[in-house]
Amino acid sequence: MYNPARRMPSLPTEDDLPCDDGEPMETLRHRLQMELLIHSLDPWARARGDCFVGGNMFLG
Repeated sequence: MYNPARRMPSLPTEDDLPCDDGEPMETLRHRLQMELLIHSLDPWARARGDCFVGGNMFLG
């Protein structure tokens, strides 16, 4: 008998996703890399006019 639920794996829940690897979240190197990526993508995003580039934001 065909059961479509058996063929589709379930998506992870928020409890299944990693939230901490035991390492500090930000060092000077991380901040500089983040700023480089933001500054590199920002002109492209402004030219599009329909997106936003940001970093180090917590959503709760």
